[in-house]
Amino acid sequence: MVLAKNIWYVRWFFWSCRVLDRAFNITTDIFSVNRRRSVKYQKQASLCKFFEILFFGNLIFLLNVAIYLFAGFALLSPLILYGVVDAEYVYTRIIIVISIILGVVIGIAIIFGLAFGTKVLFRKMFSDDVKPEHPTFTTLFKNYVKGIKDRICPLIVFTENKP
Repeated sequence: MVLAKNIWYVRWFFWSCRVLDRAFNITTDIFSVNRRRSVKYQKQASLCKFFEILFFGNLIFLLNVAIYLFAGFALLSPLILYGVVDAEYVYTRIIIVISIILGVVIGIAIIFGLAFGTKVLFRKMFSDDVKPEHPTFTTLFKNYVKGIKDRICPLIVFTENKP
């Protein structure tokens, strides 16, 4: 299976490789360069390793975010308990900031989704070839499940240009 490096889920895979490398503190010295996932899987990876790295990379990222959020609340809790800051004031401000951030992120996602959706729609309307340029993420996941069932995972080769 050949995948281009500019497909969104392949970029997500390489991001997850970098997250795992940083989480386990695999340095860039000459002795550990073969252990770094971002170098090891630059050209090819098995489909099982692809989904394994996607899962664990995102899990470690979310755990990291949770640790920072917990530390922030732990630092605020003594201020609230001893009455230095009003708890209702702090929680209200936190909820307002989180809702503003979520609103901005959702708004940007909707705008980019509409722009990308219309681009894809016009491309499909005015082209004779309706075959997708690359396998979709769901197709890859179906092949992954089939590979686990058959105990043989296909090899993915990453290329610079579109397949």
